[in-house]
Formats: sequence, C-alpha cells, structure tokens
Amino acid sequence: METDLTLLFDYLSRFITVNNELKTYILNTIDIRRYGTSRTIVCLDEVPGHCWFLLQGTAMEYTYDDFDNLVPMRFFRAGDTVMPSGFMRREPAHTAIRILEETTALTSTYEQLMEMLNEFPETNQLMVLATEAYYAENSKEKEYLQRKADAEERVFYFENKYPDLLQKIPAKYIASFLQITPSTYSRARRKLRKGNN
Repeated sequence: METDLTLLFDYLSRFITVNNELKTYILNTIDIRRYGTSRTIVCLDEVPGHCWFLLQGTAMEYTYDDFDNLVPMRFFRAGDTVMPSGFMRREPAHTAIRILEETTALTSTYEQLMEMLNEFPETNQLMVLATEAYYAENSKEKEYLQRKADAEERVFYFENKYPDLLQKIPAKYIASFLQITPSTYSRARRKLRKGNN
C-alpha cells in the first residue's frame, strides 16, 4: 500500500517533514475509495463530509449560473487535493464536485482530519500552507483567464496546462470553464491546429 501513497507523501513533503510516525498514522486511518464516472461526491447546499486526495482520475468542481447552466470552477487530477467549500467550516457547499472518469482517491472525514491535527501539531502548518496554495492557484488561474480576451489564448493556455484532460472532459465543460461558447471553443481549437501545421 505504501507505494500507492507515494504521490500523497510527496505532496505532503512540499509543506512539512513527513516522519514515520505520521506516515503510519495516515496509513492506519485514511481510506482508499474508487468512484465511477459521473458520480457526484459533493452536492450543492449540503455540508461536505469528506475531503480527498486523488491518486488517479479526474474530477470537476462546479456550480450553476442563473440559467441553470453548469459552470466548471476547477478541474482536479492525480496529485490534487479536493477540499470542498464548506468542509472546514462545516457549512453547506456553494459548489459541487463530480467525478469525470474512474477515480481512486484517499478520503478523510472532517473528524479524522481534526484528530490528525490534534495528534500531529505540525500538520496544522500543512493545512494552512496547503489551503493557501489550493486557493491561490485557483484564483491565479481565474485572474489569468479573465485577462485573456482572445479565445485562442484561453484554449492554448488550457491545452498546455491540462493536455491530459482534453480527452477526459467534455468540450462543453472546457468551453464553459474558459468562459467561451462551445462553438467558439471548437473554432479556436481548429485555428490553433492549423497554426501548428
């Protein structure tokens, strides 16, 4: 099982020193779950019961606009932490999370996470730094995409940052994430392909 968790321990090591005692604790308390495609793991307006670390697969955080159109907020892939809105505050989530392909994830309940924070005080620093990084990256990406008025630049950005997601995510979700229409997305992709030949 330890080899399965190398991705997790590498991630944690970016923020704190992961000693053997903490590794053993995690191995004994964390659950590994497999989720099927299109499964919603966090529903809007429900208090999230878990957070996740993806070992493989893809997930999407989303909400709905005023016209009930699904609006992707963020995509997750192997090596990403999924910390739903409202999880730490024990409040209803203002976004939902859906699995986009077969996914294997480590999962922790709020209670398990609080117990780890109490048992291993150094993980408090982990929570602060990881949460800051989580939201800073998402905010930075949104700001970057808002500055890019040109659809081709947005598509080029997405294809370079997420090449592994192009075949996994429906084009309509990518277009919505990039704040362009599906037809504009298709045109921009065709134009980029022509430019690369």
